[in-house]
Amino acid sequence: MQQLFALLLENCPRKKDIKEAIDCYNEKHYKACAMILFSIIDSRVIRLQNKKEKRMTGVNAIIKFKDATKQQATGEGKLFLALNFANLFPCLLTMFDDTDNFTKKSTVINRNYLDHGMLYKTVRRKDCIRMLANV
Repeated sequence: MQQLFALLLENCPRKKDIKEAIDCYNEKHYKACAMILFSIIDSRVIRLQNKKEKRMTGVNAIIKFKDATKQQATGEGKLFLALNFANLFPCLLTMFDDTDNFTKKSTVINRNYLDHGMLYKTVRRKDCIRMLANV
């Protein structure tokens, strides 16, 4: 975990937010950690979008990011793209999936349930580790 934290601190422009998420994780405040991580992921995919167009949030931002990544694949980047499509995007799409008016059940932590106060399950360490791997 320490190597992952170091990598995130090195590569994430919002170091204060990452440090706060790490502190929450270390103090076993997993719900707070997950909420911060969802906001970091959301902000990263929003900032990748063109400011002159209507910018998408949540699952729509993830879909837009996925489509843009698909178009940019060339040569050596195709392996990285294949890995992203096999791992990163399915995970993000599941975590940011629509809840169908909070009736859709999910075995994976969901941004909408958590951030809108509709999550009744306990946020686990495992959920935070999954999210840290996607920041």
